[in-house]
Amino acid sequence: MRPLVCLVLLCTLLLATSCKKTSAPSGPHACKSDDECVVSCDHVGDCCHNPYCESAQHRDDANEARTENEKHCTADDRKHCPVIGARMQPTYSIALHCRDSGCVADQVPLADAGR
Repeated sequence: MRPLVCLVLLCTLLLATSCKKTSAPSGPHACKSDDECVVSCDHVGDCCHNPYCESAQHRDDANEARTENEKHCTADDRKHCPVIGARMQPTYSIALHCRDSGCVADQVPLADAGR
């Protein structure tokens, strides 16, 4: 009985490691320069959008998430998104940078923010 259980476990392990999802996003991309970074809060499976998004992502990650969500998010999904109200005008701008192979968003104070 034990050899049969071992054989089943081995086959299951082999099948699990050999499967390759082709439609799933490839995961976090490493950046090499600032121009590869974009402001985006798109994540696979998140059909709602934050209108005040200030997060930095690699442009390929953002595009992959947006493409996947366009395929799978329905009008009904979007109908159930939370309503986000107005906010005060920010006193900063967002500067995108590639640091240590990852995209970051820095807040840069506006020159006329104190007026």
